[in-house]
Amino acid sequence: MLGNTITPQTDATTSQIAGPRESRKKKLGKALLGTVTIIAAGWFILTDSPPPPVEADRGTVARNGEIGSAFAPIPPSAPPVTPAAVRPPPTPARPAGLGMPTMPTALARPIVRPPISALQTSGGLKTTASPTAPAQSTEGGVESISAMNGDGDRLDEGLGAGRDGGTVSATMLPDRNLFMTMGTPIPCILEQPINTQVPGPFRCKVRGPVYSTSGAVPLLDDGTWAFGRVTQHLERGMDRAFAVVTRLETPQGCLIKLRASLGDQLGTPGIDGEVDTHFFERFRGVAMIALLDAAGQAAAIGASNAIGADSGISFNQFQSGSRNLAQGSYGDDIDIPPTLRRAQAPQVLIMAMDDIDMRPCFSLTMAR
Repeated sequence: MLGNTITPQTDATTSQIAGPRESRKKKLGKALLGTVTIIAAGWFILTDSPPPPVEADRGTVARNGEIGSAFAPIPPSAPPVTPAAVRPPPTPARPAGLGMPTMPTALARPIVRPPISALQTSGGLKTTASPTAPAQSTEGGVESISAMNGDGDRLDEGLGAGRDGGTVSATMLPDRNLFMTMGTPIPCILEQPINTQVPGPFRCKVRGPVYSTSGAVPLLDDGTWAFGRVTQHLERGMDRAFAVVTRLETPQGCLIKLRASLGDQLGTPGIDGEVDTHFFERFRGVAMIALLDAAGQAAAIGASNAIGADSGISFNQFQSGSRNLAQGSYGDDIDIPPTLRRAQAPQVLIMAMDDIDMRPCFSLTMAR
């Protein structure tokens, strides 16, 4: 029939436009496959990237509220480098035009300094440097820096010996009853006057016993003789003369070589006394030189005026001749040194500058 159309029969699995529809199971399978693919791709991406920093490993990351610098781990120490493996830096090249010689460089090696050893001899302590010599010590005194440089004091020049002996190390006296140590005062009485105009020897006698260091044994009896000498003239401006004592002789016949200075009864070094400056003798020399010089000058001027200035004759030689005559005749009178005079009988004091060992002359026994 013309008005009737036949409608095709359709079901739920087909579509007139897109064709047959996919089933629900296929859709779920595709969705599951896509999800698995995305998860697998993300897994591979995550495994290739570095892991995020852990809080325990981020020691150097600044924290909120942290004061000061962040914690930095201490790197391990490098192994020590032996001196043989260390090489010096290369020597920079010099321009050829300077003509400066280059020194060859050697491998760096440790610097070995020679030890400084103190060698003490009889003359004193001297410092020497030697690679292997150890420190040695012998008997003798300590020599100071001024003595090592050759600068002796006045006492050394007068005594004609080295510097005063000093103690390097502590030692015990063998017997304090038979020793007189350095600085022991020995009083004595001068037997003859002293005059420094002519330096020479003198003698004095010990008055009263002089005891040992312990103060128990008299080692120098009354009547011991002391011998010494005045060594030099009195210098200008000084009022004390220098004298030394070089020998003692006891009544028992014990001879002692001594090195001691002589002082007054209070122990002041040097001998005091009456000082004669020879003022008039020196003034006479100055006056005579001035007088002869003035006389020669006046004679030269008078002769020149008498003859006339236009004569061409010079009288300067007369003036210089009179000056030379005065210097030769009275020049020594100006340089007369002062003289010290000390009468006999006053007490003086001997200051021992060495330890005196009396064991060769005396021995002690127990009294019963």
